[in-house]
Amino acid sequence: MRKMQEVSDNIFLYMNDGEMVCDKCEGRGVTYTKPLRTSIANICSKCQGDGIVDWISNITGKPERIATASSSSWSAGPGRP
Repeated sequence: MRKMQEVSDNIFLYMNDGEMVCDKCEGRGVTYTKPLRTSIANICSKCQGDGIVDWISNITGKPERIATASSSSWSAGPGRP
């Protein structure tokens, strides 16, 4: 059964039974580093940006996602090679 949980002001996550809010990013899906004058957002290494984890992923972390691009799916548009 899916349930909705508010993790912070106006941020809601829909979770299935057995899932919980990631304690590293607090459900945001990103973590922040604060160098001198800027703040940089990084995808959370524990939940891989989902904001939620199951009990196994809470201990071990989720496997990293690998982004791939296929040249065959890209098109220049009509009339262009």
